[in-house]
Amino acid sequence: AAGEENTLLRESSRRLGFRSAVGVPVLRVGFGIGAITGFRREVRPFTDQQIRHLETFADQAVIAIENARLFKQVQETSRQLAEASQHKSQFLANMSHELRTPLNAIIGYSEMLQEEAEDLGDEGYIPDLQRVNAPGRHLLGLINDILDLSKIEAGRMDLDLETFEIGQ
Repeated sequence: AAGEENTLLRESSRRLGFRSAVGVPVLRVGFGIGAITGFRREVRPFTDQQIRHLETFADQAVIAIENARLFKQVQETSRQLAEASQHKSQFLANMSHELRTPLNAIIGYSEMLQEEAEDLGDEGYIPDLQRVNAPGRHLLGLINDILDLSKIEAGRMDLDLETFEIGQ
């Protein structure tokens, strides 16, 4: 294939009237990724300075190509991170809801049993019911905090700003 490309390049150059050509490889980490070629319509060798200029252009082209590749990679990684963050926020919101529903039932039921024990004068069950209720409320507070954090990350948190005395 390379021989065919060289033959095509030679034929095209002759048809366009080019009589002299010089090419320098565009190398990335030692591997050729292209070439920069200069042509002339007259037969005359290219000077060392002209060749050095082409080599400099080739070096700059590699840097530009690598920068473009890295930029594309950063964009793709950013897109993936944003998508992962969205999935995480959705997961937290779903899990918070799934945990809050039964937890509210446990808290409500323990409060109801506590009131019933107080009404019946059966004080022996109240400490146990309080031991169920207190950690349940604590866990519910943690779950609500996690849900609030996911809302903040998703930009869906409404803030009510108020001025107040620190002493209060």
